[in-house]
Amino acid sequence: METDDKPMTTKELTAAVSLLLEREESRIKQQRRKKRRRIRRQREETRDGIARLGQSIEVIKWCIVGIASVMATSLLILVIVVWQIGNEAQRIKGEVEQIKGEAETIVEQIQLEADLIRDKIQNPLRSLGGALGSQLDSRIGNALGLEE
Repeated sequence: METDDKPMTTKELTAAVSLLLEREESRIKQQRRKKRRRIRRQREETRDGIARLGQSIEVIKWCIVGIASVMATSLLILVIVVWQIGNEAQRIKGEVEQIKGEAETIVEQIQLEADLIRDKIQNPLRSLGGALGSQLDSRIGNALGLEE
């Protein structure tokens, strides 16, 4: 085994240093390119993220608008239903009052008829006398030639 212990010449040393410098410059350039690509990629990702966030916000906005519309429609329907129930209750109340009035009239007529029947039952002679009296008046009037 031979060992290379001889010193480098200036030319070799210059070439070695130049090679090292070129490699270092190449490495630095490559790092800069990687850094620029990484920064560009991060910016693109940020822009894409902002765009997705904007789309998500737009979707959320329309969801909120839809929910608010459904709630407003439901509230409107509720108000209309309550209003219609109130109107129907007033109509039914009016009909009940009318039927109540008619029923009271019928009850009064029945009571009058019942009073007349009770009176005839309690005082049969008076009823009979009244009927006979009107017949006698009619016959006497006919006999005398009087017309009613």
